[in-house]
Amino acid sequence: MSLFAYLLQPAGGTLSCPEAAQAEAEILAAHFRHLQRLQVGHLLKLAGVGGQANFGMVLFEAESSAMAEAVMNADPLVSSGCMTAQCVPFQIVLQSMSTQLPNAA
Repeated sequence: MSLFAYLLQPAGGTLSCPEAAQAEAEILAAHFRHLQRLQVGHLLKLAGVGGQANFGMVLFEAESSAMAEAVMNADPLVSSGCMTAQCVPFQIVLQSMSTQLPNAA
């Protein structure tokens, strides 16, 4: 297994009508379920949001770059077009002594 990361960034624009807000909430809930499935499958290493929730990062394991792309594209935030994402191989260079993630150099 190799380590990959994808950074989520808003695709642009904001949703302002109540119907859009409801749809966005449903997509966010589906995104969270997607991350939970990765966690249950022991693939998710960490996921978080930064700034004013204007970007997110998902760090996970996959068999190949094609599988990693498939994981990213299956994320409802990406497949819905709400967020753009780019998947890249990731290598940990340094980490806290109390946190052990795979592939630390």
